[in-house]
Formats: sequence, structure tokens, C-alpha cells
Amino acid sequence: MSFNTSFSQLIGLEGKYSNDENDPGNWTGGAVNTGELRGTMYGISAAAYPKIDIASLSLAKAKGIYLTDFWDALKCDNFPDAVAGALFKEGVNMGVVGASKAFQRSLKLIPDGVIGQLTIGIATSSPPLIVLTQFLTECAYEYTQMKQFDRYGKGWLSRVIKTAVEAQLGAQELTPDAIKG
Repeated sequence: MSFNTSFSQLIGLEGKYSNDENDPGNWTGGAVNTGELRGTMYGISAAAYPKIDIASLSLAKAKGIYLTDFWDALKCDNFPDAVAGALFKEGVNMGVVGASKAFQRSLKLIPDGVIGQLTIGIATSSPPLIVLTQFLTECAYEYTQMKQFDRYGKGWLSRVIKTAVEAQLGAQELTPDAIKG
């Protein structure tokens, strides 16, 4: 899956401007009721990017941030399409380090939050749908452990399910029976 395809799917999940005062990502201080409430645009948060005018963030600028700070940071080009797309989307929601650690735990590695050669080697030596299933299961579990799960949990779990369905549909499109059509 290319970055462009993953980005398009992500924007469908993230939407436009949000200014939820209960979301720590919307505060420049990173915690509710600290700093300045500045919101989230296309999933880019004031907490993570306090120097950006979030309300005026263009889609093109968001795409650039996602390419360098998420796709490239997670080394998504090294993984099969379904795994790359899931890692990218969960990296946006959980943070690069959080998603990296969840990915490493799903591979039975000691998590350090950095996608390196060992993580890439183990992930690419296993069937992609097994890696994807283990990773998304780990993400779902992580979400249930978060403080804000009661408020945002349905949305987080919906995101995991949508990612799994997109991967499965992509995999089905590549089956011999689907090609024979």
C-alpha cells in the first residue's frame, strides 16, 4: 500500500477540525485544562505540534507531516501493504512510539519503540495477515487500557476494525478466484 493510499484512508478516519476540550491532544500543554485549547485538524494535534496554527492547517501540509513524521518514522515502506497501512494509521492514533511498541509486542519482541532491522525482519518473515491480526489485536487491547477508553473507546475500536476490513478486502482482491472473476 502506498503512502498516498494510506493517507487517503487515514483522512477518511480523521476528518477535519475538532476542538474537543476533553481530548488531551487539543491542548498545547498536552493535558486537559493545561496550555491553550487549539484543537486537532486532519488528526494533527496542538499537543504534538504546538507551533502550527492547527485551525488553518492545509491538507497538503498535513500530508507532508504524515509522510515524514509517521510513514517514514515507522519505516512503512519496508512492510507488506496491509501491515504498512495498519502501522501508519495506528501510529497516527497511538503515536509513533506507542504503535511501534504495540507492533513489537505483537511480534513477541521486547518493545523499545523504534522500528529497526530486527522488527522489520521478524515482521516480514511471517505471513502478512497473521502479523496484521496480531498487531491490531494488540492495538485493541492497548486502547482498552487507556484512561479515556470510556469516552473514545468505540471510535478507537471502530478504527481497528475498519483497518482490518480494508486489509482483508485488499487481500481478497489479490486472490486467484477474484482475478479469474
